[in-house]
Amino acid sequence: MNILFVCTGNTCRSSMAQALLQQMLAEQGITQVTVRSAGTAAERGAKASPFAEQALREVGIDLTNHRAQGLDQELVAWADMILTMTRRHKEFVIDAFPAALSKTHVLKEFLADTAEYEQQEQALYELYGAMAAKREAFAAEMRPNIQELRTQRADLLQQLTQVEQLLAERQSELLARVREEREQIDRIEKARGATDIVDPFGQPLPVYRASRDELKAALALLVQRIQADV
Repeated sequence: MNILFVCTGNTCRSSMAQALLQQMLAEQGITQVTVRSAGTAAERGAKASPFAEQALREVGIDLTNHRAQGLDQELVAWADMILTMTRRHKEFVIDAFPAALSKTHVLKEFLADTAEYEQQEQALYELYGAMAAKREAFAAEMRPNIQELRTQRADLLQQLTQVEQLLAERQSELLARVREEREQIDRIEKARGATDIVDPFGQPLPVYRASRDELKAALALLVQRIQADV
């Protein structure tokens, strides 16, 4: 099994998740799992954050050889399972690589109660689908008008203020049309509790420790699932 962790820069959360899971698997003698990590906006070759290195050094893991890499088609194809640190990361993966939908999960959501999670996931799927349909219908309905407005904005700078106002009104109309679905999505996601792994980037060492410990707790559950499957 190939597991890919994804965060933003691949220097904090996903790099720690990779190293922590590798250590846990080794401790359990599990050799059938390969773990890698990547970032949605990573600077290739960047080292792990110094505080990430220190937080893992405190639990006996050396992260100094880690080098960041960006998420790409090759990594997505390699992975049997893609586990993201947040829902936004999951949405990015699915938008960029639609074929990865069935194997991409938010780490903490993936480890939640299966029945409840599937119900919530289905509700979110239907709501996002309804929003997408409304966006497409809005775009088809308003495209000529929007294109005309954009042309006026480029060609007639003296009318820029007026055109910008009209574009803003169109955007407001779109937001109004999807408000019901957006509000339902927000309610469901709030009801699901905190599923994002805390982002320590730019924060002091205690936040990195908290992120490390949060990852360890989630990954311990993941190891249990892996043990049941191998």
